[in-house]
Order: sequence, then structure tokens, then C-alpha cells
Amino acid sequence: MSEDSRMLLFPLEIRKEISEYLDFSSMCSLVRVSRGWRKVWEEPLLWTQFRLTPKHVKDLEAILNTKRFSAMRSLRLKKLTKDSLQVLKSNPHIKCLEIHFLNNKHLDKDDFAEVLSRCEALKLHGDEYTSKPSKIREQTNALFHKMAEMTRRTKKMKRLTILGHNLSHIESSVLAKVFMQVEELEFDGFMLNTEQTAAIFHNWGLENNLKKLTVETWDVAHINPAVFADFFTKIEKVSTELHEEYGDFHTDEQVEKLFKTIDDSSRLKELNVSGSEFLSVNTDILARGINKLEKVNISNTQFEFKQLEKIFQQTLVKTNLKMLDVSRIKKIPLMD
Repeated sequence: MSEDSRMLLFPLEIRKEISEYLDFSSMCSLVRVSRGWRKVWEEPLLWTQFRLTPKHVKDLEAILNTKRFSAMRSLRLKKLTKDSLQVLKSNPHIKCLEIHFLNNKHLDKDDFAEVLSRCEALKLHGDEYTSKPSKIREQTNALFHKMAEMTRRTKKMKRLTILGHNLSHIESSVLAKVFMQVEELEFDGFMLNTEQTAAIFHNWGLENNLKKLTVETWDVAHINPAVFADFFTKIEKVSTELHEEYGDFHTDEQVEKLFKTIDDSSRLKELNVSGSEFLSVNTDILARGINKLEKVNISNTQFEFKQLEKIFQQTLVKTNLKMLDVSRIKKIPLMD
């Protein structure tokens, strides 16, 4: 039996597992070995883990028309144009999409909303200083309304990242509904207004799927401390800033209530608050709260020495910690 024939006997499941260990260049080398190997390794399901970045719409069309990429699930586009939007519309198997530039007044807002809302993972980069902010806001508004409808019915969107886009024009109830339906969420907190922030916190728990949250510079100082704590302890993984470098975005009461609320029944397991400030938080409450978690990043954070000492003392008594990052701790007075 020839080497090509033996390769043909490998079931697709085995070839798929092999492909997971190979990079793009290695996969391309396999299809160049022989005609037999090309037939075996050009199976579209073996290429779905790769994410390509076509430069032009012609490149995008050419890629999706080849056999190996006919089941492509993930794409990164530097710019979304009217033509590339139509290509995406005719290829519903694209489920993970990253777009770096949306400044295109020719995009139809309904097509834009339809194509992007059917993604399982969507990442949008923006520039609020664009020359056509009103058109982009019209498109993002249509997108959020479409996602609110679709997530309620089919829950397609699982991961949503929106950076550099002002979202303050979106209806508060719509924004809150979308944010509660996804499983992973990342956004710029300063891009929301007070009413939107309040809607997110006060509608929490009605139908919440969020498991991972990443947000910076989010003004939540007006939120009740109990609501603030309840919100964050119901998310498995949280990465945020709890400091005042850019203003009073939180209160000491909120932060202390958060650590006091953390217990063994909390969903919160991983907390990244690197760059925060905890000088005003009760030492015992802080130590117990941190030790109730599994992974904590408090690097580049301001502590009093007694606070850090208490955290380590608590680990000798009872702890759930598996990882604690205390690198680059700032302003710790030396022991007498």
C-alpha cells in the first residue's frame, strides 16, 4: 500500500486532531507533498481553526472560493466595505469576525446588522474621532437592536468586544439586554452614559449569561454598593480597574462591599484588578475576599504593608487561591 493510500485511511477525526497541532505554514506544506495528500489535507474542516486577514475584497472572495477555506469560520478585516459586507452576507459560515475600521458611509445599516449579528464572536475596533461619527452610530445602533432581537430568540452571540466606539446613543434597555445575553464581553466603560450603566446594573440577573467581563475606566460611582457587589460576584471572570487615576469612578464603599460579598457561593472565581488602589479597604475583609477566589491579579496595585501581610496570613488558615500575582506592588511601607 502506498503512503498516499495509507493516509487516505485516516479518519477525518484523526486528521482533525493532527491539524490542531499544526500552524498554517505546516498545513500548506502537507498539501504540497503529493496529489493524494492534497486531496486528504484540503478537507475544509481541517482549516477552520485558522483566521486570515485578506487585504482586499478580491482576496476575500478568492479565499472563500477555494476548497480548503470553504468552511472558514474566522476572519480579520482591516476595513469593512460595501463589497466585503456582501461577500460576508453570502458566506454565513463565517462566525468569528474582527473589524479594525468601520468608517464607511456606504454600508447599509440593515445589511450591516444582519451580517454581524449572526456571528458567534464579534470584535469591533473604532475611532471616535472619525469624520463620519453619525453614520457609524446609525450602523451600531441597528446592530444592537438586531442583536437584542436575535439573542432573545437564538442566543447566537457568545463573545462581544467593542473598543473605541461611543455607545451612548444606544437605547439603555437594548444595550443592557445585549450585554446580559453574551458570555464574554469587553468594552470601554467611558463610552457609556450614566443611564446605560444604571440599566446594566439594575437589570442584572433577569436573564444573565455573562461569564467573563473586561472593562476599563467605567464610571460606576453612582451605583449602590450592594448592587455593585452583586453584579461583579455573579460573573466568573472579571478584569477591571478599581482606582481613581482618571477620576472618581468608584467609591471605597463599593470596593469594600465587593470583597465582603465574595464567598464560596459566588460565581466570581478570577479577578484581575491590576493597577487599582485598596488603601481604604478594611484589611480583614480584603484578605478574606481575595482568599475566597481562585485566581487574583493585584499587580501594580497600592497596598499598605499590613494589608498584604494579612492576605498571606489568611492563605495559611483557609484559601481557595491557585494563583496570586502581587508583582510590582506600590507604596508598601517597610516594617518597623
